[in-house]
Amino acid sequence: MTAFPPLPSQVTTAQSYLSDFALERPANLPSIRQLEVMCGKDHLTVQLSFTAPFQGLVFSKGQYGNGDCMYVGPRDGGVNYEFQIYYDGCGTKPDMGGKFYENTIIVQYDSDLIEVWDEAKRLRCEWYNDYEKTASKPPMVIADLEVVELNFRGDNVDCWMEIQDGKGPWASPVTGIVPLGSTLTMVVAINDQAGEFDMRVKSCEASDGSNSPIYLSDEHGCVLRPKMISKFMKLRNNDGRATVLTYAHFHAFKFPDSMAVHIRCKVEICRFGCPDHCQKPTAGNPIGDYSQQQPQFQQQPQFNLSSSSL
Repeated sequence: MTAFPPLPSQVTTAQSYLSDFALERPANLPSIRQLEVMCGKDHLTVQLSFTAPFQGLVFSKGQYGNGDCMYVGPRDGGVNYEFQIYYDGCGTKPDMGGKFYENTIIVQYDSDLIEVWDEAKRLRCEWYNDYEKTASKPPMVIADLEVVELNFRGDNVDCWMEIQDGKGPWASPVTGIVPLGSTLTMVVAINDQAGEFDMRVKSCEASDGSNSPIYLSDEHGCVLRPKMISKFMKLRNNDGRATVLTYAHFHAFKFPDSMAVHIRCKVEICRFGCPDHCQKPTAGNPIGDYSQQQPQFQQQPQFNLSSSSL
């Protein structure tokens, strides 16, 4: 069968129809005039205003059926709105480091359907070190481990521990927040003015302060988690701060449900020589231990707004 081309009048009618059906935002829809967020201790407060009366919905993404997360109801007709979104509900997500909270709200201009001109806004409260509040969520970052001094009984032998940024033992001490997975060096040292004592680090463990610890080395100084921490290395030093240094490299780590990391080791101090690490002792005098705790963060909120897909 021979196909005949459409008449000119039919072409004009079809083009006119397609032009009328073009995907354009209706001119009578209001638009967002202002969106501000104030970050609080346990919630964020949203101030939202439109250029004209708003007849649609505003709710948290994925929470359409939850009345507590529906902030503007259908056909309300208002222009200015203020509502709270709590950090522990309505799909609010902390990052794994507890450094920010974010919630995505949907601004739906129709009371029944989501359409292409509807908007999703990701609202984020960010937190930094110099705020007066304390973070309580598990972090993606860890903080520096502060030096803790020990007083040993008996001979006058000073012992100290330092966490260094990068591969030590001559690297700079850690300051500020350390990214998860960063290479760090644990340095344990003794300072014996008489030069008579040696040392061995053994029985190291790490914990979050409340649950069972994980063991990093055994009672002879043998490393139990070689993927986490290197073997202990030792050298003699005469810089006035330490006479013997023992150090090991490790990657910054954290526990799932706590921001605190406790590292505890026993230090065996021996007059005129200790066994090497990972050898059974033939002589020695374990006379002390030390503990070290990772502190909590102080943080400051800052608001950040970005768009996301629906």
